[in-house]
Amino acid sequence: MPGCARVATDTHRLSGRGNRALGEGRRAPSDSEQSRDAVRSAARTTYAQIKSTAPGTKLIVVGQSWTSDNVPSNVTGLRDTLRAEAAAASAVFVDPLTDKWFVNDTGKLVGSDGVHLTDQGHKYLADQLQPRIAAALG
Repeated sequence: MPGCARVATDTHRLSGRGNRALGEGRRAPSDSEQSRDAVRSAARTTYAQIKSTAPGTKLIVVGQSWTSDNVPSNVTGLRDTLRAEAAAASAVFVDPLTDKWFVNDTGKLVGSDGVHLTDQGHKYLADQLQPRIAAALG
């Protein structure tokens, strides 16, 4: 979860009901090294696919997170790219980096591998997302 930057490019990773869609990213070791152009292109393609498949859908894009204040510049660059593409697609962008969702976790939210959330971490994530999704859907 922390550091995820991959943009979902197929509908298997997209959940859509009625007039809303929420895309999710997955972290792989090379995600933070992805070029901004590749992320930009994947985001544009994905958002356009959602809009053409389900016109009128409210799109909510959740950026990546990190577990410390020392976020690498390539990760913030990818976040900035995703935010810009979300804005261009009239999507709501949720920014866990700026909001410091997982910063200074003491092992209660993110497991010992530094990637996977614990049960408490999943609850915390849901608690962070729920009000933002509710606000976006009005």
